[in-house]
Amino acid sequence: MDLFGDGGVIKETISSKSSANSSDESGIRHRKTNLLEKGNEIEINYRGFFEDGTEFDSSYSRNEPFSFKLGEGHVIKGLDQGIATMKIGEKANFIIRSDYAYGEKGMPPLIPPLSILKFEVELIGKSKNKNPFSDSNLRERLEIAKKLKEIGNEKVKSSEFKKAIDECYNPAISFMIDFPIDEDESPDLLQEQKLLKIQLFSNSAICYTKLQDWVKTKEYSEKALQLDPTNIKVIYRKALANFQLNYLEDSLNDCTNGLKLDFNNSEFLHLQANINQRLRKSVGKEKEICKKMFSSWSEKKLPAQHHQDNPKCYFDISIGNSTPKRIVFELFSNIAPHTAEIFRRLCIGEFQYNEDNLYYQGSLINKIIKGLMIEGGIEIDAKFENENYALKHTEEGFLSMTSNGDGTYGTQFMIMLGPAPYLDGKQTVFGKIIEGFELCREIENVQTKGDVPTKIVRIVSSGQLD
Repeated sequence: MDLFGDGGVIKETISSKSSANSSDESGIRHRKTNLLEKGNEIEINYRGFFEDGTEFDSSYSRNEPFSFKLGEGHVIKGLDQGIATMKIGEKANFIIRSDYAYGEKGMPPLIPPLSILKFEVELIGKSKNKNPFSDSNLRERLEIAKKLKEIGNEKVKSSEFKKAIDECYNPAISFMIDFPIDEDESPDLLQEQKLLKIQLFSNSAICYTKLQDWVKTKEYSEKALQLDPTNIKVIYRKALANFQLNYLEDSLNDCTNGLKLDFNNSEFLHLQANINQRLRKSVGKEKEICKKMFSSWSEKKLPAQHHQDNPKCYFDISIGNSTPKRIVFELFSNIAPHTAEIFRRLCIGEFQYNEDNLYYQGSLINKIIKGLMIEGGIEIDAKFENENYALKHTEEGFLSMTSNGDGTYGTQFMIMLGPAPYLDGKQTVFGKIIEGFELCREIENVQTKGDVPTKIVRIVSSGQLD
């Protein structure tokens, strides 16, 4: 019998001993259910042969039946689907073509590439808890799981992501979690088991990412992070999954955690920028609704850090050959006086370094990350200790000095295009744009190559307002 109509799995029924009916103690006869369903744990005896008749595996040689869950990838596809057509007590032969078995790569060194396999199978019955590896030790199970992982990795290279999960990673994971661990196992072996679990969960998350199954990506990333909370690649996959599922606050938290581990990680920076953009659109819609409801909503509010004696500085900025436009900052001298004073002096050209007066006027905007920040200023070797972290990077238009990564800053600055919580505790917020923020939106939309603007964005003039 050609089970699938393509010659991939040929079945020959040898005998069937199943009884269609049974009776209880009262003598009333009942119909017996022999049909199998996905998830049934079943028990079989089998022999496996190569096409030339050479036997390569047998449950009889181990003197005990083989048990597995049907339909969950614990055996090759052809055998799994073939056994699903059997009834309890039935014996059958199967000829399984390579694409329903181990494929073009085989399973070295046991199964050569493109092998056609034959199986002689007896379906003994449904098994409740028995597992063929229940008596194996941890070392043996680790070796099986490692081989499955290697096969799965090869399938990933061939873009067979679903097969890698179902036929390799999930079965390998079951060897790691379905058995009790002997308390006397060596610490080295237990550590090896832990690392293998992390790899299997992480590899599964990669496959689900490729399949764009974001629920499963999140699930398997979280499993890996339970064992390795600082795995930055897994944190990113979880952040991406949360973003795709529109769990924006969770995704933002993931980005913050990732950037705490790698301050300049471009993947997290760009994802955080995308989150901020989506949040801003969402907030924008809410604001439009509020405007219609409350006509007085649109009044400008000065930041809570505002003080009438705080200095105000400005940049006149040109994009390409366009006419310069102005942005005005209020510097929070009442919050971060030292940082505000350094920035003020750089704005008016009175910051002395190596007998030179440094000046923001004429300098360039050198980095733009859409939805996150604009960076500019002058690069020098000077380092100043971060003054304080009293203010958080919670608002667009906030101004802070770019960190050197060691609790210090130089003379480059950042203008926030949205919340940037990963910078909290790393950079000092010391000011905010109070006029002309729309220019920052124009700069934000300048095309970039590797975050560097493709047009010249220049601070044509800078200074302090009276």
